[in-house]
Amino acid sequence: MTARDVLDLAHERCHYRQSVDVLEFWTGRQADGDRPEPPEFDPLDVPALLPHLYLLERHDGRLRYRVSGEAVNSLFGSQHTGRYLDQVVPPAIYAIVSPYFERVFDGTICLFKGNVVLPTRDFLSFERVLMPVIRQDRLLLLGCLSLSSTAQLRDDPPGPLPDGFHFFVHDIARGTTENRYVPVTAEAFRRPDAGHCA
Repeated sequence: MTARDVLDLAHERCHYRQSVDVLEFWTGRQADGDRPEPPEFDPLDVPALLPHLYLLERHDGRLRYRVSGEAVNSLFGSQHTGRYLDQVVPPAIYAIVSPYFERVFDGTICLFKGNVVLPTRDFLSFERVLMPVIRQDRLLLLGCLSLSSTAQLRDDPPGPLPDGFHFFVHDIARGTTENRYVPVTAEAFRRPDAGHCA
């Protein structure tokens, strides 16, 4: 699968403009016709997307936020930078999503979407794009979070999906893709301490 194929899939599957924009940036750094590779990433290259972006690094066997945009922080009501993914995401949700975050470091791109239920807000839909990048000679996960409350829908988004999490994964090294659907209940979003969600 080439970078062009990845971008075609983005246009086919992504609901939000920000998701397409970050994948256009990622694929725009690829050599035509070659298997995609993690490109160099400089946040200054995508200033309009910064509120929706975050970078995760592997640290002591866990995933830690190196930076987290304001739109991401506002969903959780806290600053994520310096915190670990397992400190932010509720345990039931973490068990579902963490393998997909980890696989990005082994050479995959992941798009997943679904709905979140927050104690103090309306029902929200979300879309996340996870992809590998290089920053200061280190392999990192670049994520883009689009929320129905803050992100811009595309002019021609795909049709709605059933409630739950929908994962689409492209393995860069093997050129294979996979789909998975996981039913998720509102109770799964509750944290014992704060009620935060993924």
